[in-house]
Amino acid sequence: MSPGGRVFMVSLYLMLIGATALFPGCNGDTQVSVDSARMRASAWKEHPASPILVPGRPGSWNEMRADTGNSIISYKGRWYLYHSGEDARQIGRIGLHVSITDRIDGPWQVMRTKPILGPGAASSWDGRSVAHPAVLRHNGVFWMYYGGTDGRRQRIGPVSYTHLRA
Repeated sequence: MSPGGRVFMVSLYLMLIGATALFPGCNGDTQVSVDSARMRASAWKEHPASPILVPGRPGSWNEMRADTGNSIISYKGRWYLYHSGEDARQIGRIGLHVSITDRIDGPWQVMRTKPILGPGAASSWDGRSVAHPAVLRHNGVFWMYYGGTDGRRQRIGPVSYTHLRA
């Protein structure tokens, strides 16, 4: 095993040990029960501005749901928050907010009133809905890995782009 592989395995092991301590069901039990009071008592502290994203107006692409997709990146002194949204027909799309200042905790403004990524062609693997963006920058290219569904199966796919404008 390479030294990098050992570091990964140790990190994964430590992460799982922590998960087992926080969530008793993670040690092989079939059901996991999360005690929200226990989570509140942990080291995480909710920001006073929460929630920072809320569903949009009736009829909008994100009227039913606004949630994150595990991506907030820094680029040229601003923070970019990629998030999922869903309309009344349960069609998911991906949107983008940008920090008004250089602070990671916002305040945030919508970068575009329309989503930055929607479902693909009706016959494609992501033709019904997209969600859960994970974005990174590698060699000057932004990569977004996201979940998509054709209405039957969920899959993950990438898209890339080179220009991010605030």
